[in-house]
Amino acid sequence: MSERGARRAQCAKLRGLDVAPVDVKQTRGRATVRVAAAIAILAATPAARGWPHHRDEAAELEEQRQRAQAVEAGERWRARGVAAVDDMATALCGEMEQPFLAEAATDELRRIGPPAIKPLLEVAVRRQRDCGIGGAIASIVCATGSGEDDVLTALGDGRAGGVDAALAVLRALGRDPDERRWQRLLACPSRDRLIARALPGFRRILLDPVHPLPRDALWTVHYIAPDATALLPAMIELLRRDEKTAVATAETLGDFGEAAAPAVPELRRLIAVGGPRRLAAVHGLGSIGRPAREAVADMAGPLVAALPRLCRTPPRFGVEDALVVGIVHAMIEIGGSEAARLVPHALLAYDRLHACRFDVQAKERRTALQRLALCAREVKGYSPWLVRPDRCR
Repeated sequence: MSERGARRAQCAKLRGLDVAPVDVKQTRGRATVRVAAAIAILAATPAARGWPHHRDEAAELEEQRQRAQAVEAGERWRARGVAAVDDMATALCGEMEQPFLAEAATDELRRIGPPAIKPLLEVAVRRQRDCGIGGAIASIVCATGSGEDDVLTALGDGRAGGVDAALAVLRALGRDPDERRWQRLLACPSRDRLIARALPGFRRILLDPVHPLPRDALWTVHYIAPDATALLPAMIELLRRDEKTAVATAETLGDFGEAAAPAVPELRRLIAVGGPRRLAAVHGLGSIGRPAREAVADMAGPLVAALPRLCRTPPRFGVEDALVVGIVHAMIEIGGSEAARLVPHALLAYDRLHACRFDVQAKERRTALQRLALCAREVKGYSPWLVRPDRCR
């Protein structure tokens, strides 16, 4: 019996199951079927459903208690109607500790519909934070197809809590796959209309130099970038402001992809400025991709100048280390013959960085750079997973 088969038999024994060991070396083709059968048996047992993190009886009882509490609270809120919005908003704020209570509050708010939106926004203004209110409002808007005007009013009146909640509505309607409600809200019939109507007010928030939530506004752009190309002129203007705003804006511009090509000249200027702006500009240009090929020449000087200063603070990345890694990533994403000419310097940088700290992706990145070098010789047929064929054109 192979070592793998012995380990599998031991695992099955520990779970109290009589599963025949599978010898992969001997059974070959039949091994897949037998392994699949063993996995099916394990998945069907109560012990395996909680494995490897077994849930104790106390956790089960606590979950049952929270579910019962959520049902009771939902009935109480339903009887009170709109008057219970404040209590439901409090439940939304405790979503991490009481998820079933927050879910019940969201369901009840959706049942109340648009009349609940304005009271929810007032709660956000009073508490000076969103605290889950924006997601609930987004659910109401999508379920009923109305209530957009209240959200737009909150976005335009400038009150911090209301603006925060309105921005949270836009984030909930965005396309970020990490958003929990993304799949359901992306199919929202009023989604595109609400985002389009919100862009003028959103632009005023971005350009307001004294607005208390500029970073939250930029964070929201990350979610709605594919639908918010009208904000690009405002984003380019933000690149000319203070360092923190310029850095955050340059990083966010990458979310627009190739559509952010008009920002390339300003990002090239930030490379010349240096400091944190330079690194953020490199990241943004790499995300823009092919339209940023004219900026590769601006990266050559910083790349060569940083080589002698690499790996001076192991195991922590230094400023030059982070800059070189960012430039190499940008080269791989942008492609073209100009980037291919910088490959020898980039390979040297990766050799030095890999020698002083472990990098699980070093081999893949080095292979990508080597294949990018083929662009200079116009060699085709390499793996599109590492460098797409259009990188050479």
